[in-house]
Amino acid sequence: MKTFISGILLSIATFLTPIMGFMGLMGFLVFSDTVFAMYVAYVDKNGKKMENLTSNKFFNIAPKLFFYLGSIIMAYGCDYLFLAGGAFLGVTLFGTKMITGAFIANEIKSINETYVKRFNKSIYDTLKEYYDVLKRLKKDIAELLDGEDKK
Repeated sequence: MKTFISGILLSIATFLTPIMGFMGLMGFLVFSDTVFAMYVAYVDKNGKKMENLTSNKFFNIAPKLFFYLGSIIMAYGCDYLFLAGGAFLGVTLFGTKMITGAFIANEIKSINETYVKRFNKSIYDTLKEYYDVLKRLKKDIAELLDGEDKK
C-alpha cells in the first residue's frame, strides 16, 4: 500500500513539474498581496498601529490559492490533453500561460490598489519618481566628473 501511494504521489509530482514555476509564482504573489494588505490594515497613514486587525479577514488566502492553483492545473491538463504538450501559435503551454498571466495581472492590480490606499499614489508613479531621481543623480555625477577632468 505504501508503494502504491508513493507511486501515485510521484506520478502527480512528475505531471506537475513543468508548471511548478507558475504555481510558485502565484503562491508568492498571493502571499505578498496578503502580507502587504495586513501591513496596510495594521498601520495607518501616520505610522500609528491600529488594533482592529483580525485573522478572519485574511482567511481568503486559502480559497484564493485553491482557486488560482486549481485553475492553473486545469489549464495545464487541457494543454496536455488537447495540445498533447505541443504548442499553439508557437507558444508551448499557451492556455496555462494565459491563465497564469491573467491571475498575475489580477494580483499585481490588487497590490497596487493596496499601495494606493496607503500612499495615495500608484507603484508606477513611485517608480517613475525614483527613476527621475536616479537620472538627475547620474547627471550630477557626470557633471562632477567632467569638472574634475578640466582641472
